[in-house]
Amino acid sequence: MKPKTQEQLLHELEDLRARLDEAEDTLRAIRSGEVDALVVSGVGGEQIYTLNGAERPYRIMIENMNEGALNLGFDGTIFYCNLRFADMVKTPIEKIIGNSIYLFVKPEEKKLVEKFVRQASSSNKTESFLRDTYGTLIPVLLSLNDFGNQPPLSICIVVTDITERKQAEEKIKVSLLEKEILLKEIHHRVKNNLQVISSLLRLQGSYLQDEKAIIALEESIGRIETMTSIHTQLYQSQDLARVDFSAFIHKLISNIRQSYGRAESSIEINVDAGEISLGIDNSVPCGLILNELISNAMKHAFPEGKEGEINVRMQLEGNQVVITVKDNGIGFSESIDFTKIKSLGLNMVSILVKQMNGKIDMQLDGGTIWTITFTLKNERK
Repeated sequence: MKPKTQEQLLHELEDLRARLDEAEDTLRAIRSGEVDALVVSGVGGEQIYTLNGAERPYRIMIENMNEGALNLGFDGTIFYCNLRFADMVKTPIEKIIGNSIYLFVKPEEKKLVEKFVRQASSSNKTESFLRDTYGTLIPVLLSLNDFGNQPPLSICIVVTDITERKQAEEKIKVSLLEKEILLKEIHHRVKNNLQVISSLLRLQGSYLQDEKAIIALEESIGRIETMTSIHTQLYQSQDLARVDFSAFIHKLISNIRQSYGRAESSIEINVDAGEISLGIDNSVPCGLILNELISNAMKHAFPEGKEGEINVRMQLEGNQVVITVKDNGIGFSESIDFTKIKSLGLNMVSILVKQMNGKIDMQLDGGTIWTITFTLKNERK
């Protein structure tokens, strides 16, 4: 082989320098975003992948994805769709491309989809219905993106068939409705059974002569009616697992007044409960506790028709409920330990508070102040 002349070598060197300068200019343009391409660093150095080179694998990926894919103009004209979309609407691709997307949209949804398409400057998602060539409606999730053009020239919409999800949601709704009906029936039957028990106790009381036995029976009937009231409220409520306690307390006080023949009593009862709801597990013991404390104050704190005031307060402090029942009556003797008083009602209050892992406290300050505190567990406040 004949050796190259100095002139040939210089010419090749200049050619290599020109190609190197061109490669550096291309690399700079790619890195600055002037050219659409991807630079990947690997063992063999940096490799450049242009969009033309990536077109085939991207097309294969889009054609085989489980979602429909569309490229639209802003007037809704379909520039491109994949096989999955054609399968969704049961229409050949050649009859889709060039037509309007709104041919495949439920007529009632057209305005919503038009508005959705106009929001191409930002990514967005919406649920809608497509209509196939036979008129069957398909619930879908539409995911919109523009192609990053400034201004955007066309948009991409990914269409996900959510038929199975909608069917599952419908099954859950039906199941929830069935459970709500069942819960209503349970609360209704419990309420009816408690009313039967109250009636039987009243019937039994009509045969009694002993005054103390009659009073004890009436107190038991009052406790049963408190539980009946809770189940009545649950039966009538939209939320079958919770009691609006502010409304319940007012009803409870009305029942207590009537049971003691003090509907027009000189004892004023004030309630400050706000918007507090309790689950069934806490509602029954709280109702019984309030029944005992308010009844006890009306019976014993204001003897001989004395005027007075009872203040009932219920508030949330973090995840704790604080119930206060305060009267300005004659009060207890300071030497008395309420935990040792031989009273069914107060003993029951102590037991119920303990069941809720709560605390009970009594203070004497111009009357009697009862404070019960317990923690809400896994309840919506």
